[in-house]
Amino acid sequence: MGAIRVRVSETGRLSLPIELRKTLGIERGGTLFVELKDDELRMWTVDIAVKRAQALFRQHLGDYSGSLVDDLIAERRREGAKEEKEFKCMQQSSTRRRSSRS
Repeated sequence: MGAIRVRVSETGRLSLPIELRKTLGIERGGTLFVELKDDELRMWTVDIAVKRAQALFRQHLGDYSGSLVDDLIAERRREGAKEEKEFKCMQQSSTRRRSSRS
């Protein structure tokens, strides 16, 4: 689709032609991202932003086939267990110091 001429209202609003809205899947009241780049306005939908983010993740993950959520939960559990162990050691050390002063 080539360039489409649109008018800016007195209040600064753009009215996008129906064919453009249909092509991009923009519904009345929908949300768009707008970026000013090299003296041009670029607009894209939330769906397009999500697809771009997913593609970026796939690019960086390569052939990874695991679950990032499961990996994160497992990592948090390991860190929690480690912190709990360190806390218990600190408590025991503190208790020993107090009892040796008595």
